[in-house]
Amino acid sequence: MKRIFSYAKASKPVSACLGVCLWAAGSLGATAADFVFDLTPFTGDPAAVQVTVHQQSLDTLRFTVDQPDLTKFGDLRGLFFHVNESIIGPTDLSFSFVSAVENITGNAITPTFTSEVDFNNVVSVGGGDNKTTPIDHFDVGFEFGAQGIGNNKFDVRSVVFDITKVGGLDQMTFMPINMPDFMTARLTSVWDGNNREGSSKLSCCTTTVPEPEMAGLLAFTFGVLLWRRRFSA
Repeated sequence: MKRIFSYAKASKPVSACLGVCLWAAGSLGATAADFVFDLTPFTGDPAAVQVTVHQQSLDTLRFTVDQPDLTKFGDLRGLFFHVNESIIGPTDLSFSFVSAVENITGNAITPTFTSEVDFNNVVSVGGGDNKTTPIDHFDVGFEFGAQGIGNNKFDVRSVVFDITKVGGLDQMTFMPINMPDFMTARLTSVWDGNNREGSSKLSCCTTTVPEPEMAGLLAFTFGVLLWRRRFSA
């Protein structure tokens, strides 16, 4: 079963305090936990890409794009996704490269990093028929490195980049509401157990993030239920 998203595990504080903290976080439209998205292939060779979205600061989200299964890896070429345009305008966002790691050697590298907003057509990486997904529009796209892994070209395993919005940016308002296949990735030079001539196109998830107003109510309700369970036991 495809996992929609998961949260990083948190410690177990007193239930009443947790309820208040959850309510406060929900009211601010933010969550202290990371969103973790697991992308799986919809076409091409077996591979796995994991995207972690971390609240780096009040106005910055940090994206870590990684390949957790090193038996099924490739050259990470691009990541594309939608944002909640009812709240966020893609052109209000700014992007900055943080770090990258090379596949085979594990060395820290600085590949070419290209970002774009408001795609009007199907996004392709590398030209030809290398289209990332059947969806014909993305709000934000990134291209990492260059096509191919030979001739001193980078073989990208993982990338970290930041997205910033003046005035504040948080996970709950950033994610689109109930959108299928809102994120996709492209791998080339994929290892299939014999050679690195494969390719893979991966996508993820129907987002089930609640509207910001509902997030606060749900968090408060959850906290109250925990409090009642603790003190009625």
